Amino acid sequence: PELVITDIKMPFLNGLDMLTIAKNTRNFQSIILTSYGEFDYAKKAISVGVSDYILKPINEKELFEIVLKIKKKIDELKLFKNSLNSNSY
Repeated sequence: PELVITDIKMPFLNGLDMLTIAKNTRNFQSIILTSYGEFDYAKKAISVGVSDYILKPINEKELFEIVLKIKKKIDELKLFKNSLNSNSY
């Protein structure tokens, strides 16, 4: 996936741990969408490299704007990677 949206508290594995494990094998952007606003969770999310941390209840317009911002970043990274690949010998 290019973008993963997850909560923190989930059965079996919390979202922050899931992102940590997944980022060891894949490169993707991520959003935490949760009702947990505790600073420790936000601090851990920063260390995992999440793109954004959104508290519930969500503002749909805000979520849409965040996803568009992340899509632009993904597109720019792809363009950069493609230009590096086309310039390599």
